[in-house]
Order: sequence, then structure tokens, then C-alpha cells
Amino acid sequence: MTHNELLELIAEVGQLQSEFDDVEVKSARGGTPQRLYEPLSAFANRTGGGVILFGLDESRNFETETTPRGERFLDNRKFEGTIPEIVDSAVNQVLANIRKSSLIEGVYRQDIPEYPERAVREAIVNAIAHRDYSHFVRGSYIQIRLFADRLEIQSPGGLYGNVTEDTIENEQSTRNRLLMRMMEDLHLVENRGSGIRSMLEAMRQANLEPPRLQDKRSSFWVTFRNHTLMSPPAIAWLNQFAGRPLNDRQRLALVYLRHNEQITNSDYQRLNHIDSVTANRELRGLVQSGLINQHSTRRWAHYTLNVPSEIKVMSPSQTDKEKILAYVREHGFIKRSECQQLLGVTEIQAKYLLHKLQKKGLLELRGSGRGARYILPLS
Repeated sequence: MTHNELLELIAEVGQLQSEFDDVEVKSARGGTPQRLYEPLSAFANRTGGGVILFGLDESRNFETETTPRGERFLDNRKFEGTIPEIVDSAVNQVLANIRKSSLIEGVYRQDIPEYPERAVREAIVNAIAHRDYSHFVRGSYIQIRLFADRLEIQSPGGLYGNVTEDTIENEQSTRNRLLMRMMEDLHLVENRGSGIRSMLEAMRQANLEPPRLQDKRSSFWVTFRNHTLMSPPAIAWLNQFAGRPLNDRQRLALVYLRHNEQITNSDYQRLNHIDSVTANRELRGLVQSGLINQHSTRRWAHYTLNVPSEIKVMSPSQTDKEKILAYVREHGFIKRSECQQLLGVTEIQAKYLLHKLQKKGLLELRGSGRGARYILPLS
């Protein structure tokens, strides 16, 4: 792009924005918006902001998107060009390679990707806007890695300034202020600090777990998982805790822990869209109920599941059957809770075992609800 072409583009952007955003424009001479003088200077001096935005020398200095080679990845492609071109190409490539489900509404069909397009786009835009462009990491690329069960976006440079994994939704500290201003003027970025919140909201609306945000000092990772949290197997697993005084947020956290090694206060907040105090209180309730374990304290506290992550579907073994029948002969009947204690199984497993023996004609059910008990057949 030549110097004159850039001037024309900036003037055009200024005219469009002056109609909607009240941008200060030198109308008397038809000049450029005041806010874009600094970007123009950056272009003239060929500093990072101006060069990468308008696509100059990108193949030599600013290759922004690529994927490392290796058979474990589902796709391998390099994206070059201006930032708007790179973003569109990368998003379209991700969408082309992921699974889609179809929703039929009347005569219309809607294809729903396994990762929300809005979340993917925001993650890629954020990576470009906030990566480290210093000479220390020049030659390092933003990497988009697509696996069968997850999508990873890794950008050079960790979090900047006072921003941490815990405060990233609300704290703002921009490494590339000039670049951010230019991307805002071109409507690639909306409100500063809204990208992470937009990602979280998109995943929440799709019933997917929040993206995992990891600061690894030399790089920043965003990981999307493609499993639906409240799937039929997850609901069946949750049913074993039906008698526990849990709210929906706590149940969702338990399902989250089925798929992840641990959960933190920040994870709980993002998962349920609540504040830190509420998250801490509800996590403490799960600990007190014996369903999760707490490790460390204060800012280092994290929690792990204290119950099996899968329901062991079982048929009554000879030993279990003999124990149950012997108990009934001695006491006259057996309740579900007594079967749990006798065999050391969960409530849902005890129900399953007793039902199997009933279907075989070895036990008969009397009563219902809490008063339900199993006796030997009368005949």
C-alpha cells in the first residue's frame, strides 16, 4: 500500500466514523481524523503498528498466524496479509474444519458449529492485538491448533502489566496501544476489555464450558473444549447426588470437574457468571458436602473431584446377591439406604441392584418413596 493510498483509506475511515462516532475530523480541508495522525506517523516510520495493520512486509517480519507441523493436528496452514484478511481467513478455516450440527426450523436449516464463531473470532483478534511484537519474540507466530476435542490459540508474550488470569475480564493494560487504537478505528475491536467477556458469553450460550485462559509468561493460551457440559451422560451422573442440597451452579461445577483436573475460584466465576464471594461460598459448600477436595488456600486454592467421575454400571454379583438376600432373611426387608451401607455403593447403584433382583423374582417391592423396602417373595 502506497503512502497516498493509506491517506485515502484513513480519510475514508474518518468520514465513515464522523457520521456515527463523532470523530474529530478536519472538515475544512477534508483532512484526516486527528486520532489517526499517530497511526499515519507509525506507518511512515515503519514501526510495528502501522506495518502489520496494513500488511506491509508481513511475510518478512510479521507472520501472524500459522500452525506447527505435525500429524496430531487436524489442519496445517499459514495465513498472511492485512489483519482483517488474516482474521477472516483464520476464522473461516477453523469453521471449515470443525463439525456442525443442523437445527431445522420450519423450512429453514441452521448450521451450528461446535465452537461459536463469535468466540473463535474474538480469540484470534485478541491474540493479534495483545501479542508481543518486540524483537525478543520476532519470528514467533500466533498458533491455532485444532484437535479432535479442543481448539488452542497460542500467542507470543504472556499477560501484560497488572493483568492476571484472575483479573483478565475486568483489568485493562494494553501492550500495543497504537495497534489497539487503529483496530478500534477499523471496527476490528469494539470496546477495550470486552473480548474475553464476549468469548465467555458465546461459550455459555452454546452450553459449552468457558475457555481456559493460561498465562505461561512467554506465551498466552486460550483453549476451547467442544464437549457439551449438560449432556445426557452428565445428567445421569449428577442424578446420584439428587438428595444433596446443591444449586444449579454447583451441579455445573461438578460436571466441569468430570472433564477437568481441577477448578479454581476464577473458573467457577466464569462458568457461572458470578462474583468471587459467591463462588468462594459455593465451593466451600461442595467441600463440606464431601464432593470435592480443596488444595492450598487463598489465591493458590484449587479444587478436585472427590467422587468417581463415572457411574459404574454393574450387575449383582453372586456375592452381592447373597449379601442382600441374607440381610433380608435376617431383618425381614432391606431399604435402598441399607443396601448402600451393606455393599458400599452409591444410591443409584443400590437402586439398580435391587431392581435387578426384583426383576428376577428374588425380591418384591413394598411401598414407595422413603418408605420403599424390598422383601422376599411371599410364595
